[in-house]
Parts: sequence; structure tokens; C-alpha cells
Amino acid sequence: MRTSHESSSVIHSIKTHDDSTLLQWNTPALIQILVFLNFRVVQNNIQGVRLDSKFVNDLGTALTNSRFYIEAADFYDITGQELKALENYRRSQQFEYALRIAKRKFPGEVVAIEEEWADHLFEHRSMDMACNHYIEAGKLRKALEAAIEGKHWNKALHIIQVTHQNFLTEFHFFIKKSIF
Repeated sequence: MRTSHESSSVIHSIKTHDDSTLLQWNTPALIQILVFLNFRVVQNNIQGVRLDSKFVNDLGTALTNSRFYIEAADFYDITGQELKALENYRRSQQFEYALRIAKRKFPGEVVAIEEEWADHLFEHRSMDMACNHYIEAGKLRKALEAAIEGKHWNKALHIIQVTHQNFLTEFHFFIKKSIF
């Protein structure tokens, strides 16, 4: 943790627009500073101090390159850079936040994010939730597979009934293997 004198010098660097000094610090120090300032970044303004866009971009890039995807996403979201926030929320697998931004600003991405979220849940063996997100994404074959894999027979039957398609021939072997 930085001392208060070191934090004060960083805040002084911010106030005097000495961006090069601040960006030479390592990324955890930048995160500590942002927490210290309570993320009071609204429209590129920290506690009444105007920041130039290059500094804001450099800070977001530093967080992303250091794989602090959640912090970068939050930072980009606060500074109004929704596309970069969306990308970082997806990288950090914070799909709920990614969906919130996508629904508001990038509706064409909603289906892809729902499927990514479902794939993530499927990999982590949360078959019921994966099935729900596959349905939201319109991926009924994947939803049926998740329902069968999770032994959610009523949900699997419902998917088959709703689609009016005979998935049973395609999944016959898989169903037989899951039952026995």
C-alpha cells in the first residue's frame, strides 16, 4: 500500500496534468488511487480536475493490459466508453454487466452475450442456468443438450414440445447414455 505522501504526490500529478509520472506507477497503484478517489470520474472529471482523453485512454489501456478486466470495465463504464466497458466485462466473464450495457447501447450483441454466458455456465456444470441462457439466445439444440446433461427431463421435454421438432433422433444416444 502506498503511503499518504506517495498518494498525495500522485494526486498532485493528476492536478498538474503530469500524466507521465502517474502512468509510470504500476497498475495496482493506479487501482489504489482510483479506489482512493472513489471512482469520482464523471465525464472525464476527477474531483473537479479536468483530465485529457489521452490520459483516460492510457489508464484504461494500462488496466486492460495488466488483465484487471473488471476494474478496466468499471473505469470505461464510468467514463462513458461503453464499447470498451462491454469488451472488458466479457473478458472478465461479468456477463450480467455486459448484458446491461449491450441492452442499452449495443442490442445486436445481446444474443451473442447470452450464448457466451450459457457456454460459461455449461463449462462450470450449471446446466439449469445454462439452459435458460441458451433459450434466451435462441440456441434450442444447446438448451436441450444442457437440459439432458443436467437431467432436467421436464425442461428437455418442454423444449422438444415447444419447438415442434424431433430432436429425439439426434439426441437418442445422448439421452440413453444419460439415463443409464
